[in-house]
Amino acid sequence: VGSEMCIRDRCKDNSQCPICYKERRSPSVVCVETGQIFKNGESAAKYVGLAKPRSIYRCCRGEQEKAKGYHWNYYSKE
Repeated sequence: VGSEMCIRDRCKDNSQCPICYKERRSPSVVCVETGQIFKNGESAAKYVGLAKPRSIYRCCRGEQEKAKGYHWNYYSKE
C-alpha cells in the first residue's frame, strides 16, 4: 500500500501514501512582503537562497521574526 502511486481522488486522507504524507508534513507558506505563495518551505527556501527551510518554518511558528530578511506565514486558502 505505501509503495503504490498516489491517486489524488482516492487517497487524500490515506496515511499510507508517501506523497500525501509529505504534503501534510510540508505545508504551503507565504512571504508577507511579496504575497508570493510557495508550495512548501523547501521551494521558498530555494527561491530566497536558503539551504534548508528550517528558518522559514520557525518564522511561521512564531519562533523567529525573519528568514532571509522576509516575514513568513503558513498559507491557508480560507
